[in-house]
Amino acid sequence: MKGTPQQIIITTHSPILLKDEQAKKSVIFTYKNKKGITQQRPFFTIKGIAEKLDILGPGEAMLDVNLNELAQELSHD
Repeated sequence: MKGTPQQIIITTHSPILLKDEQAKKSVIFTYKNKKGITQQRPFFTIKGIAEKLDILGPGEAMLDVNLNELAQELSHD
C-alpha cells in the first residue's frame, strides 16, 4: 500500500490486473544477456513498450509483447 511502511508483493499470471500508474512504475523485466548475466530494466521504459501505453493499459501492453523475443532483443544491447 502506498504511503505505509510495509511492502506488499503480489504475483499473478494475469498481467491484465496491471491497471494503474503504480503498475507502470513497478514492473521490472528480468532477463539474461548474451553472456548469461541477469539484467533488469523497468518494463514500461523499454523502447517500443512505452509507446503502447498511448493506446493500451499496462496489462494490455504487456500481453501485446512476446517476452521471449524481447529478452533476446535486449540481450544484444
